Amino acid sequence: MLAMAAAGSLSVRSLYSAEDCSGTPYLEEKNIQDTCMQWPWEDGLYVTYTCNSTTAVSNWYTDAACTTYRDNGPITYEDVGVCGDGVKRTCGDGTFFVVAQYSDSACTTKQMDRNMLVECWASGTATTPASQKSSFGDILTHSTYSTSDCTGDATETMEVASCGNCTSVSGGVYVMWDCTTSTTVTSTMSLTVTVTSTGLTSGTSLTSPMKLHLLTGMVGFVFLVLNF
Repeated sequence: MLAMAAAGSLSVRSLYSAEDCSGTPYLEEKNIQDTCMQWPWEDGLYVTYTCNSTTAVSNWYTDAACTTYRDNGPITYEDVGVCGDGVKRTCGDGTFFVVAQYSDSACTTKQMDRNMLVECWASGTATTPASQKSSFGDILTHSTYSTSDCTGDATETMEVASCGNCTSVSGGVYVMWDCTTSTTVTSTMSLTVTVTSTGLTSGTSLTSPMKLHLLTGMVGFVFLVLNF
């Protein structure tokens, strides 16, 4: 599947140093709504989020397709915009990209289209600011920063995956997206140059192939919290 940019709604849980949630959050959990994902702190637990102006809802499941509710507390609720002990849940818009998700390492059995977040989120502690951001194209890169809003130079940037390759992500599933469409034209150039004390005159012929890449289509690929 070709990756596509899209805008959608997020359910955001923010942690603040101040108990009244004043100032800038030091940690943000940004989750794309209505997207099944593995809960990273417990094996075999999956969750989807929904959010409106008053209530944030978490739906808890025991399968990767988010079809079977867990027995204990299958649905939990939080008030939106209400601070409690430095924690606040909000709703907002986010930018993400859409890739195909598969159940096998060869990426032959497609499960669904998966939304992946590609915007900045705070990832620090109450005493140490930090943030992260992912960028998609033919290459998926993940960068970390020493600020809470991804400003300044990245302290680290690493390549996580590349287009056309089946890549394992969290939850025991795999994703893959198509590479940018391009056309390659091969030509031959003949160049005859000799350098003498009086300048450029005549000489031998050097023939070399040159590849000219003509970009005919371009598609960008936004992680969940990437959930990688």
